[in-house]
Amino acid sequence: MPIDSAPLMPLSSKQSKLLGVMGPDMNGNGNGVESRGQSANRGGASTPNPALRGTKSSSVLRPNGGSGGPGSINDGASVKEKKRGMFSKLLRKSSSRVDLHEEVPEPSSYGEFTGGNLSILDGPLPQKLVARGDAEAFHHPSHASTSAYGSKNGKTSKSSKARKPSTPTRAPPNRQMSLFPGSDSTGITLDTNLADMDDIIDKSKAPNGAVGGLEDFDERNSSFSGSALGSGTRPSVADSLSYGTGSTADSSSAGGYRNNRADSSISQISGGFWNAPHHLNPAAEPISPTSAVPPMSMTNGFGTMRPGLGRYQSSSSMRNGIPEEARRGSTGGGVGAVAGAPAPQMAGAWTAPDSWAVKGDTLDIAHDSSDSESDGDGDGGGDGDGDEDGSENGLSPVPTSASVFEKFGVGPPDDLLGVARPGTSNGRPGTRSGRPGTADGLGRNGERGQKSFMVRIFRHDATFSTLPAPLTATAADLTSMLARRFQVNANSRYMLYVREKGIERRMGPNEKPILIQKRRLEQAGYTELDKLEDLGREDNSYLLKLIYKPAQSSRAINEEDFSESVEFIDLSGRNVETIPIPLYKQAHQIVSLNLSRNRPFELPTDFVQSCTTLRELVLSHMGIKRIPQAVRECHSLTRLDISNNHIVDFEHIALDELSELTSLKCHNNRLWTLPDYFAEFKMLKYLNLSNNRFEIFPPVVCEITSLVELDVSFNTISLVPSEIGQLVNLDRLLLLANTINSLPSTLHTLSHLKELDCRRNQISDLSAVVGIARLEVLRVEYNQASLLDASWAHMRILNASNNSITRFALSGTSNTLTSLNLSNAKLSSLPNDMFDHLGAVEHLVFDSNQLRVLPEGVGSLTNLVTLSIKNNLLDNIPSTIGKLQRLQSLTISGNNLSTLPAQIWLCSSLNVLNASSNLLNDFPDPPLASAPAEPNLEELDSRKLSTISKAPSTSSGRITLALALSLQKLYLGDNVLGDDIFVPISLLTELRVLNLSFNDIYDIPSGSLFKFQQMEELYLSGNKIGSLPPQDLERLVSLKLLYLNGNKLQTLPAELHKITKLAALDVGSNTLKYNIANWPYDWNWNWNLELRYLNLSGNKRLEIKPGAHPLAQGLPGDRRPKNLADFSALSRLRVLGLMDVTLMIPSLPDESEDRRVRTSLSEINEMAYGVADTLGNRQDVLSLVDIVLPRFRTKDDEAIFGLFDAVSKGPNTGAKLVKWLQDNFAASFTLELSRLKNVEVMGDALRRTFLAINRDYGNLVLPPVDPRRKNSEVSLAERAGSPARTGAAGIIVYIRKKRMWVANAGNSLAVISGRGGAARLIAKKHEPFDAAEIARIRMAEGWISARGAVNDEVDISRSFGFYNVFPAINASPNVEEVELVDSDEFVIVANRGLWDYVSYQGAVDIARKERADPMTAAAKLRDLAMAYGSSGNIMVMVVAVSDLFKVKKDYRSHRSHGQEDLDGGFYGTNRALMRRGARGDDTADRTLQSLPREVEPPTGSLALVFTDIRNSTALWESNGGMQAAIRIHNDLLRRQLRAIGGYEVKTEGDAFIVSFPTVTSALLWCLTVQLELLRIDWPQEILDSNEGKEIMSDKGELIYRGLSVRMGIHWGSPVCEADPITRRMDYFGPMVNRSARISAVAEGGQISCSQDVVDIIHEVVMERKPAPSSLDSDSGSDAEEEEEWLDPREKQDVIAIRRLGFGITPIGERRLKGLETAESISLVWPTALRARIENKVNAAGAAPTELVHDPSTQLLDATMVREIGRVCQRLEAAAGLIAHPEHFSDSPEESTPEGRLAIIKKRMTIPHALSFSGISPTATDEELAAILEHLIVRVEHCLSTLVLHQLGPFTEVLSALGGAIGTDPRYITNALGRFAALMGSP
Repeated sequence: MPIDSAPLMPLSSKQSKLLGVMGPDMNGNGNGVESRGQSANRGGASTPNPALRGTKSSSVLRPNGGSGGPGSINDGASVKEKKRGMFSKLLRKSSSRVDLHEEVPEPSSYGEFTGGNLSILDGPLPQKLVARGDAEAFHHPSHASTSAYGSKNGKTSKSSKARKPSTPTRAPPNRQMSLFPGSDSTGITLDTNLADMDDIIDKSKAPNGAVGGLEDFDERNSSFSGSALGSGTRPSVADSLSYGTGSTADSSSAGGYRNNRADSSISQISGGFWNAPHHLNPAAEPISPTSAVPPMSMTNGFGTMRPGLGRYQSSSSMRNGIPEEARRGSTGGGVGAVAGAPAPQMAGAWTAPDSWAVKGDTLDIAHDSSDSESDGDGDGGGDGDGDEDGSENGLSPVPTSASVFEKFGVGPPDDLLGVARPGTSNGRPGTRSGRPGTADGLGRNGERGQKSFMVRIFRHDATFSTLPAPLTATAADLTSMLARRFQVNANSRYMLYVREKGIERRMGPNEKPILIQKRRLEQAGYTELDKLEDLGREDNSYLLKLIYKPAQSSRAINEEDFSESVEFIDLSGRNVETIPIPLYKQAHQIVSLNLSRNRPFELPTDFVQSCTTLRELVLSHMGIKRIPQAVRECHSLTRLDISNNHIVDFEHIALDELSELTSLKCHNNRLWTLPDYFAEFKMLKYLNLSNNRFEIFPPVVCEITSLVELDVSFNTISLVPSEIGQLVNLDRLLLLANTINSLPSTLHTLSHLKELDCRRNQISDLSAVVGIARLEVLRVEYNQASLLDASWAHMRILNASNNSITRFALSGTSNTLTSLNLSNAKLSSLPNDMFDHLGAVEHLVFDSNQLRVLPEGVGSLTNLVTLSIKNNLLDNIPSTIGKLQRLQSLTISGNNLSTLPAQIWLCSSLNVLNASSNLLNDFPDPPLASAPAEPNLEELDSRKLSTISKAPSTSSGRITLALALSLQKLYLGDNVLGDDIFVPISLLTELRVLNLSFNDIYDIPSGSLFKFQQMEELYLSGNKIGSLPPQDLERLVSLKLLYLNGNKLQTLPAELHKITKLAALDVGSNTLKYNIANWPYDWNWNWNLELRYLNLSGNKRLEIKPGAHPLAQGLPGDRRPKNLADFSALSRLRVLGLMDVTLMIPSLPDESEDRRVRTSLSEINEMAYGVADTLGNRQDVLSLVDIVLPRFRTKDDEAIFGLFDAVSKGPNTGAKLVKWLQDNFAASFTLELSRLKNVEVMGDALRRTFLAINRDYGNLVLPPVDPRRKNSEVSLAERAGSPARTGAAGIIVYIRKKRMWVANAGNSLAVISGRGGAARLIAKKHEPFDAAEIARIRMAEGWISARGAVNDEVDISRSFGFYNVFPAINASPNVEEVELVDSDEFVIVANRGLWDYVSYQGAVDIARKERADPMTAAAKLRDLAMAYGSSGNIMVMVVAVSDLFKVKKDYRSHRSHGQEDLDGGFYGTNRALMRRGARGDDTADRTLQSLPREVEPPTGSLALVFTDIRNSTALWESNGGMQAAIRIHNDLLRRQLRAIGGYEVKTEGDAFIVSFPTVTSALLWCLTVQLELLRIDWPQEILDSNEGKEIMSDKGELIYRGLSVRMGIHWGSPVCEADPITRRMDYFGPMVNRSARISAVAEGGQISCSQDVVDIIHEVVMERKPAPSSLDSDSGSDAEEEEEWLDPREKQDVIAIRRLGFGITPIGERRLKGLETAESISLVWPTALRARIENKVNAAGAAPTELVHDPSTQLLDATMVREIGRVCQRLEAAAGLIAHPEHFSDSPEESTPEGRLAIIKKRMTIPHALSFSGISPTATDEELAAILEHLIVRVEHCLSTLVLHQLGPFTEVLSALGGAIGTDPRYITNALGRFAALMGSP
């Protein structure tokens, strides 16, 4: 059959089914046709027409006509060729096969990816194709070109703006072209190796030199010697037919080619060798006929590079003979969709709709497969058309030739780079279409194919191959290579699929899998430092899995699938690529159509036109960058959802024809502007633009006056225009999480606005919202408002928490407001009439303010249900609280309450009462009005519990106690309650939860728990209880949780086993010591078989020994233990704590994902540590585990602490994940540490470890194809019980020597207690509302809902797991590096169960009170979190890092005697602890009671400090935030006083008078306070004032912020006398007067001091000389030795001062008011605030500043010096034994070398007299340098001794000889050596 008459083939498998033939999209290697009609020859060999097989014509394609020669094919190959196709030899790679699992080495050239070209042959079409109108697709050289928007010369065609026709206009059917222009012979265009062209190219017709060029061809490198093409390029004999989007070159492109459809090939085989094409640009330089390189032979690394196939495409209004408007109007768009005119159809022939056949691999919808959120909005090429190849809006196209250089990974020449993209008008980076770029983004990292990236590709049989490929490799390229690699049969149609998040889809030919993989890895948390090019070697299936397998059609959908409902069609996630044919019949009945989660998908226009009743269309999660044009045809549409895609703008489609549209959801796209036609939406009511990229509020939105709801949350809008007042119908406005700093005053015109949400902005003025008349819901949390004074008549919910509100007034809401939240503000008081306007309020929250008084009017809130006033300064609760009969929850924890009103018994509905962390010393008795009138009242007063019975009913004449019948949860932890608390509590018979932890209870009276038969939880930890009442325990039949840790229990009564429901028992840190086998009298766990949690840790005297009791035979049959010390009977046990317990049993329960067993000591690497946890309300699931690794990597100075907390705590999911993390972290971290390079840091290893274990677990749990339905996938979002939907927060603390690294992901955090107990967060809380996290989530294709959940599912932004929203949530940790110093005390590591209820500073304060025992500190933190209301799981770890700076410390001795830590290990605490009483401070402030006790008042010579606030009087008069600011100021000064060791004498207004025993402590306090004043959270009103605004130095350093405090220091001996009223020490005399005058010299923010103070600073801090006047003022004795003159505590102050750094600036003598003698004054300042003084000095011309000490890191490490000392000792021992052998005995074993060596090793371990273990860790560099110099001298002596010993008997001879002749003995030795060498030579 002649070639001309050969039948054409269908372009897709779906057309093949219609025609019954094999399509040309299946080439010999199994890869399909590229999108938009691009032939498959770009990536692989093409399948020839079957008519050519076995015919004579095929011999033309063989070298030498198949007759042999260099390129001939042998007989066997010829047979195979006939079977596999005529192009197999020419396109077959010579490389050998490799195993599927073997990684392929990176090729030296890109020739491995080269494939052949698909030839389109002329001939008649089958009748079926003619009927379908597909003729032009086969006759036309571009198949079905579908590029869209460009027009010639960069101008937009007018016709392109017109309405696009619904049916494409086709070109005449008979327009066909010859394959070889200018020749009527049947030829073929080849893309093959020129080395095999001996008989194809007629060398006789080749110009001179051309043949030589062929001879220079290097077959090994597949390139031309001396060619301009780089290695790996593959020149083509001829350019094949133009195809695909923009397949022809513009006339302005490099090389001078212009768009000419007729001249599609430059090869004129019949006319000679490489004749110059006639369509070259005449202006261009002609191509030499002698050139060995074809003029259009531009390769892309994978095959021949044709003009127009690069990234930058040319544009013209006429493409391939097809009008541009016809192309834009085309809606088919696939390979089978033809852009030309339809072929004439036979009369009477039925014509199927154009969309019935699924057309090819690409669709009209531009799918973005890589979903990059980079600056370029790049994608991996898209599933089809990618970017428009046209030029729009006057933008010039980049020449096509530029893409050639990009393919080679090099930059284009300057002439190509000269064509640039202009930017858009708003400053955004420009693109060809004038919108934000959607290019592939390859240029942002400066790498365009410069290096190959490894990728692992799986087959359907689970085998895989690892291949190298550049970023520009397309799916077609990889398919071609894989076909050759796997030797796929030519008749097998294989495709490349990608599986993400449980959904598998087919990749389009133009998609770039390597680029997609790279961006997914970046989104997962990897960086360039991780060598992204090599990460593809690993199994990244959890992230993205590429599968090479036979092509499969989408699932066939039958009519039965829609039998239930035809009106509501849901095709979401059904893996369909177009509308199923059965739906065409019911199209007119469809009302709602859901097509979400189908990628790719084609929406046919004819189908949409048939849907005449369609009202709702959902196109979400489809990865589209453009809205399908078919949507315009749905004129009945009212609701359109295009959310969660990658749409940049609406320029490509005109939706204004959807006149009935009422709802448009566009959230989570890349929109940055809206077109003007949006103003034509007259019926649009709901518009969602959240989670986009709007920087400016879209002006056109203000013209859509019909809007009822508008959401622009999570953008970066900074200004709301005043035109928003035009939206008069607006009912709901959401502005959440933008950068808005003010609201327009026109908001009051929004007369219908009912809800306004402007959370998480920077709004400081709320006056604009006051005038909104009908406002019902206002949410302004997390802003900067300081004043809220408003009047609303319809307000229902008002939430203004986390603002800086200092003044609040509300009116007009007495009948409407139901919820008010003003927590975390700066309120110091409430208006007395405030509650008069809250008559209907039900929920009232004033947490974390500074309220001291709760107005009496609270009793008028008769509708109040919830009242929360925790963490304030209240010292009483008004008695009117008893009037609140509907009150159900009252939270007043964290105040200064000493008692509760008796009227609280009248609250008949009160269910929860939390009064923890107050100063309560009792619980009120019932008031007289409700107490029994008979003798029971007297019995109550006498505390006779035996006569108290249940409150009688009113029928008997007694009044019922209302509270006793309603209260179910009572929290009274952390108070000062005694044993008598049980008397009134015993009346509360309905209690379910009772928390009395950390009080002063010594004994539980018998019978006090008798009536608590419904009690479920009892917390008595942290008391002094010595025994439990056995009889009462028997009655607690419902008890499930019992916490008794931290008491003084020695035994546990056997009656505990009668509590059969007991699930958790904590008796840790007691003094238990009893025989566990004596079960009839003492408790044994084998009787409480429901136990899930059992903690015995910290009982160091407890011994668990094997033993059985004879009466054990009475136990239940199969549960009868063989050994009463065994735990195996507790089958439901989840946590078993046995730390510090003596275990003498052979075995313990094995750990598993359902059980944690702790048996270690409470000391790790000489650091004391403690851990405490609880299972929370999920007792059956272990979702929280700890990890403790002492001697990590077998090194004594390395340790790991951490925890993993499952966030989604479903059954059998969270436990599995956290156990996996616990088991695999150490091995993975060790591996990553071993891989660290010199330039990498520890944080890189931690980050890679987090990512690696997250990857491995993801690959483990991600499910395969869902078996519920065939040929389809179900996304992870639909798998409710899937392990992939669970996640875990994690934190790791890695300590090596004195450096610590903290890595965390999620909300598990760590806090370190620094100098003076200052808390410092050393982790980052990853929450979705964080600005940085919002940006990262958006870059990873995620979004945040209004409730603060990522993808509306997870409330944290980073964690392990959560693969259903990965990589929006990834495991990339935040890593903090901390250099530990001796002032650091301990580290607290905990999960959200603690941090959600306890502040960072509060946690440190609590732990410092128990710092002598970290185990007790951890337990107290956990118990107090539960007392504050935490009901979830909790884990707390406390690590005493201060132990690293102690030479030797025995924590056990301190803890066993219950003593405080008095050894000086924690800075600044010893003075307080030594004088602290058992019951703590007598102050009435709870915060101060949590701090160390105040020091005793110093007497004699002391340092006196006066402080005062600058311009405080003016601030009090004009600034409403002054009251809150003063309390913040006072708290700071008092906290630092307690930490450093000062005594507060008195306060006068806002001035403080304090005294210190030393000058160094006074100086340290002043310097620290000045620095901390810059860091605290001042009220916004203070920061807005002139006195408190931020001031920066010339270098950009912050030097002023908030209140400015001046200070003065003076040293002397005042008159000391205690005040008879206050009983506090007071000071009088001239010294006090002088101190006050010295303070007055300083200005705000300065520290002035007298000359006496300066002299002491010079002597003590600088010269370190004795200073008797400072340290021993009472006795002037100088008898002390010089090295003992400095007190150890003062030495710590000196070290702290030096670390801060300070300077002294003398300002000269000043005459002080009221004093005769002048005083020499100097200013002292911290180094960080040097700019304060420099500005003043430069302005006044004062004396130059004298710098005393700059803070710097210590150069020498005391530990290293100590180790060098030990080495020196061992070297001296070795030198001594070797040089003096007489010390050895004459025993045979010691005379041998081995024996001598053993003696040396033994003696080297003998401690030297000069032990170096005593080197202080706080030694200065000067001290360490002196010790080091001493060690160097000793080492030199040892070396000299060894040298002399080596010389032996010649030593004395050489010494004498040298002395005699005056010559250095070394010269003599050298001479003798040479002489001996000469004598020994022959």
